Amino acid sequence: SKSHLFTVSDDRSCRVWDLEVHACVGIIEPKDRKSGTLRSVACSDDMLFIGSSNGQIYVYLTERACRRPDRHVCRLLAGPVPYCLQTTLTHGEEVISALEVGGYHHSDDLLFSGSYDGSVYVWALPEEGLEIEILHKFETAHALAVTSLVSSWAHLVTAGDDGKVVFYNLYSDDWDDAKEKQLQFEGRIKCLHIGDEDDIEQDVAYLFCGTNRGELAVVRLGAYV
Repeated sequence: SKSHLFTVSDDRSCRVWDLEVHACVGIIEPKDRKSGTLRSVACSDDMLFIGSSNGQIYVYLTERACRRPDRHVCRLLAGPVPYCLQTTLTHGEEVISALEVGGYHHSDDLLFSGSYDGSVYVWALPEEGLEIEILHKFETAHALAVTSLVSSWAHLVTAGDDGKVVFYNLYSDDWDDAKEKQLQFEGRIKCLHIGDEDDIEQDVAYLFCGTNRGELAVVRLGAYV
């Protein structure tokens, strides 16, 4: 969402911030009070994904709309309520520590989820409806918890507490062959950022890797990232 920022917290809430008026304009809370704390968040143009500490991914719409076919409050004359829970996805039983929406040429038709168990799932996002299917499971993507996921126009990059940074291409017809490269760092990688082509240097991209040692590793990549 270009005009809103979504943040999640251990208080089990997701807050919606309006970037124009600089204020919180909504609070989203999963109705299941037995749910774990909220640990990660990502959104596409029309869908919001919230990762929990119990392996659940809660799916909402970013606009005041509803795709659910069942009878519930959104069917009343007042129309859809803001941020009605649409569906829930399951990625194992451990913390959903990272979420990212992306796709080849920034198509935003894929959801990537990372878990404390070291796995990364790839989900196909529908243009309509709520049929979100798993395309692939990278069960052993990392030996320790996945900490960050970022995507460029051609790649998904994952990082973990095992110090690994792994590159997967988004244009392969076979996810089993999508892994292209792996970097190994000392310490734990806690965050990633990609400076896409032309952001810093023409025809070159950079990857920034933040570690638990207070260091920032900068990796110069080729243009086809």
